Amino acid sequence: GVIPTTRPVRANVTATIGGLPATVTFAGLVGPGVYQINIRVPDLLNGDYEVVVTADGTTAQRNAFITVQRSAAASGEPQPPPDSEPPAPYSAGQKRTGQR
Repeated sequence: GVIPTTRPVRANVTATIGGLPATVTFAGLVGPGVYQINIRVPDLLNGDYEVVVTADGTTAQRNAFITVQRSAAASGEPQPPPDSEPPAPYSAGQKRTGQR
C-alpha cells in the first residue's frame, strides 16, 4: 500500500496573528516528528506580529513572530497600468511639460 506523506492532526487547532483570528488551512504530521501548520494571515498593516497557536486548548510556545510586508497593490497605493513604460529619466533642474 501507499503510505501517506502527510497526516492531519485530529486536534482542534486555532491561531491568532497580532490578536486577530487566522484561518488554519492545514495542521498535521509531515515527517517523522515534524508537524506543520499552514495559516492564512489576516489583513494587517506592515509590522511584526505575535503568532499564537492553540491545539485542544493548549497554547504552543509563545514569542513566535511574523513580519507582514504588504505589496504596493495590496496596500491600495496607485499602480501604473500593466503596459505603461516608466517615465524617461531627467536631470535636476530640467522641466517637463504636461506633468505636474
